[in-house]
Amino acid sequence: GNSQFITVGDTGTILTSPDGATWTERTSGTTTQLKSVAYGNNQFIAVGGNYTYKDRIISWSSTIITSPDGITWTERYSGTTTWLKSATYGNNQFIAVGGEYINGTILSSPDGVTWTEISVKAKNSFHSVTYGNNQFITVGYRGIILTSIDGTTWTERTSGTTTQLKSVA
Repeated sequence: GNSQFITVGDTGTILTSPDGATWTERTSGTTTQLKSVAYGNNQFIAVGGNYTYKDRIISWSSTIITSPDGITWTERYSGTTTWLKSATYGNNQFIAVGGEYINGTILSSPDGVTWTEISVKAKNSFHSVTYGNNQFITVGYRGIILTSIDGTTWTERTSGTTTQLKSVA
């Protein structure tokens, strides 16, 4: 998007490239793992999170950062403590998904700044989301697949597997 490539990674790493050959590290303002980046509506968003393990209890956190140019990044409030794993843009909105095991999360935003958690009946965690053929599709834990035309109402589909589905395109 915006005539450049962007990749994200551990410890808040963000790299940008105009051609895929030469890369420049950018300051993200976070040290959390960034799992996915998306572009739409003249805005980049990157999502991710971290977890801590203390006294046999796992605590999760989420991160959403945005940038109009891929260079300057601003942290946004997601409204969830769930680890976000994937993001996409379509139908004039961003969708971010994530979760831990049986606690799935879907978030929606028109601008990447203000986020709303979407209630879904399926509670498996989601690993990946995409937009194509006028619909969103998210996949994840125990073979879950959900589809949505509008990003708000999601329908569970039968995948025929209980294997974790890690990515969708």
